[in-house]
Amino acid sequence: MDRAYIDFDWLCQLQQQSKFFVARAKGNMDFTVRKTLKHNCSPGILADQIISPGNDKYPETMRLVTFSDGKITYRFLTNILSLDASAIADLYQQRWAVELFFKWIKQHLKIKKFIGCSKNAVLIQIYTALRVYILTAYLKKISGSDFSLLTVYRIIKANLFERLSIFDVLNPKPDPPDIHENLNQPTLFNFRTGQ
Repeated sequence: MDRAYIDFDWLCQLQQQSKFFVARAKGNMDFTVRKTLKHNCSPGILADQIISPGNDKYPETMRLVTFSDGKITYRFLTNILSLDASAIADLYQQRWAVELFFKWIKQHLKIKKFIGCSKNAVLIQIYTALRVYILTAYLKKISGSDFSLLTVYRIIKANLFERLSIFDVLNPKPDPPDIHENLNQPTLFNFRTGQ
């Protein structure tokens, strides 16, 4: 979860239901360090600590992993004690990849507005968009095209009803060289003199 979703009442409910979470800690969060854990000098891991939040909403301890990617320092709150600190940072990074995936779908597959209001109508539209995305990625992979995924999607969309092989469209052959380009032929007309 991102920082905007930090709600210690909800995190406590997740803990009581034996569900795991990884969330970004807010910068002004009040906490007390109970124990500093040893980490195996994983790249980017700055600290691994067991903390107690400074409020009564989450009575148990939780883990705070501090990670730096070289530009930004992140602090992750989690109730997962069994994983390595670098695995906690990887979990958050995977979550970000999922968000980028859905951002791409919203931007490029036109799911900004739902056609129907029922649960079934919304699910059908999402499943259809996911199928389009997967088929586009699959065609890009098997064609070996150098185009981006968005360009492949646009090429397929533009050539949907053309009688062309999709592999020929995604891998265009270079134009043959002009045979008259290198010949030293005299010009037929001299437009400067009007002759």
